[in-house]
Amino acid sequence: MAKSSKSSGSQIPKIQVQLMTKYKELLRLNLKHDYFSSGYFPNAKVVPTASTAIVMKQYQLQFRPSSTGFSIGYALTDAFVPLKEIDTPLQLSFRVVIDDPNFLNYTNLPYEFDDTTVFYFNNKEIDKESTETKNLSIDAIVSNEDKIEVAGPMMVYSFEEEQYDVELEVVNFNEDIVFEDTVDGRDYSELRLVGEPSGKYTVMLDGLEEKSFYVTNSGLKQPFGMIDVFIDPDDTSEYSFFDSSGELQMQEYNIHFEARSLRWKYIFIETSDPKLHTDYEVYDLYLNKKMKEVKFSKAEKDELENGTEVIVVWTTEKIAFEDRQKQKFKLKTKKGKTKLEWVTDLPFPSAKGMLKTNSDGESEIFSELIVYL
Repeated sequence: MAKSSKSSGSQIPKIQVQLMTKYKELLRLNLKHDYFSSGYFPNAKVVPTASTAIVMKQYQLQFRPSSTGFSIGYALTDAFVPLKEIDTPLQLSFRVVIDDPNFLNYTNLPYEFDDTTVFYFNNKEIDKESTETKNLSIDAIVSNEDKIEVAGPMMVYSFEEEQYDVELEVVNFNEDIVFEDTVDGRDYSELRLVGEPSGKYTVMLDGLEEKSFYVTNSGLKQPFGMIDVFIDPDDTSEYSFFDSSGELQMQEYNIHFEARSLRWKYIFIETSDPKLHTDYEVYDLYLNKKMKEVKFSKAEKDELENGTEVIVVWTTEKIAFEDRQKQKFKLKTKKGKTKLEWVTDLPFPSAKGMLKTNSDGESEIFSELIVYL
């Protein structure tokens, strides 16, 4: 829109030209987490890679982070929409950074810490076991199956023994050969992918898929995960950004984390001497009928390492962590010589606290709460 304005005197009117590019939403990606009452994951940050930022500028794409994930829009002009003209797949890559030290406490993933793998998410339908939720993970919920080995642009691929006349190829997401080597009388191959963009690559041996890995070229701290979004004009799956007539269509994808579920262990320590409480019973007030009622084990006597006698009660089933737990538990005992009924509220465990594992060789993770009476 152009506006004219006149100044005092006989000066020529100034023309102020206002240019505003309009963007239409192409992609909305939701980062979901069952732990948070909002249903979304606010502790994850998604950032385009440096090469993706260049590609997005070239094709007039706009990246916008949001409280629920991020979105990508494409420029609308009367003359030309670059994205409509592509004839080969376009790859957009994003780093997923999680700087929350309690993430694994409240997330249903194994307690594994290594710098050789990342979680990998993409919008290729062929890689999915389910697609009902338009998930970028292999299945509807993120799991350890989504991990992939990470490597630099140069690496040594080793064999268990010497190979003879073996054709080794490395292909990218589009199955283009980016490196090839004939391995003859060696038990290794030096893979050189310098100049190739970040992304998933696969080693092929004599035409058969052998191993996949993710190459990062940023030199930055390794992220929790990587997201690859492919805009492919030949994609006819339900993940495609193009409809049957070849027009662009908006897609909404999801990455969904499940909250960690675990049993709770209450340890009751009575500080009075002589002891006043007997007949311990823990129960669920069960105020929310939409939720499953929590059951508890019978109270049992136990002894701490220092010899202190305690009463222990467990939940019989696992309970999912939430940022605001909805349950309300009570402890009921008989107190004193008169055995009057005594009732008090019980605290809930926090995902910000230390979790425990069984000392008897089992792998169960649980939350322990000590209550003094």
